[in-house]
Amino acid sequence: MNTVLLNNTFVDKKNNEIPKKLERMLRRADNFTRLCVNATQKILTPDINKLIKDISPEDIAIILATRFGPIETNFRYLDTIFDFGEQQGSPTLFSHSVHNTASGYISRIFNFQGPIYNISSYTYPLFSALFCALKLMEQDLAKIVLIIEAETKSILLDDGINRILKYNCQTNILQTYSYAIAWLLTNQNYITNNICITDFKLEERCNNLALSTILTKNVTITINEYIEKTILYNTTTKFTKCIEKMINNSDNCYIRFDIKSEIGYIYGKIYKNNINNNKEVSNETVS
Repeated sequence: MNTVLLNNTFVDKKNNEIPKKLERMLRRADNFTRLCVNATQKILTPDINKLIKDISPEDIAIILATRFGPIETNFRYLDTIFDFGEQQGSPTLFSHSVHNTASGYISRIFNFQGPIYNISSYTYPLFSALFCALKLMEQDLAKIVLIIEAETKSILLDDGINRILKYNCQTNILQTYSYAIAWLLTNQNYITNNICITDFKLEERCNNLALSTILTKNVTITINEYIEKTILYNTTTKFTKCIEKMINNSDNCYIRFDIKSEIGYIYGKIYKNNINNNKEVSNETVS
């Protein structure tokens, strides 16, 4: 079965306005959770909801991947302990201090009752989630998989990593920012055969590098003939925006992508329309 990309979206501080219908449900939620929920509601457009309406909630899985999760919520919770003592730490902040909480909100609000996985990865969170999603659907453990990568801005984290970089005489400066990337995938080809993902490969080789070194490693993103150079922390946001632009271009029906750095390699193909209607894809992907 082919893996179909039903929809994808990108949310940052510029478009993170929560719809009124969700505000009450998110009145206690932190920024990390709000980003994840907002990305989910944006990806579930009326057209997408029509496509998946016959899929059982038990067959819809969530995979939420992140480097630091709700790190600012953790810092705020620690502040309450320092200010008021161990017995007076904020229970609301504590309950939102892990990214499992955001997955729980998504499951409850959107009635996704299938498996839930949370991945922590300093290298390629989104692609680790994609790899897991492909395996889930390959084993028929899910028919729809929502994958999310999310991070929140942390001045304290920036300061700590940049102090280490300067101490080690490196010039790369890291600036974190808040965002959420969401992809909705299915292996149910009868739903749609518009955009498929194939030949996906993921190799990671961190070799026990320091976190500050990993996040500022140079990465080369190649999409067809387009080449973009960036640092690891910015990789998935740059990749998502480029892929979205190329997918929306009616002239592009076939996309090869690879991402290379010292700490890993990613490769894959995305094609539009039925594989049998595309000679180039048919020749390269059918063994």
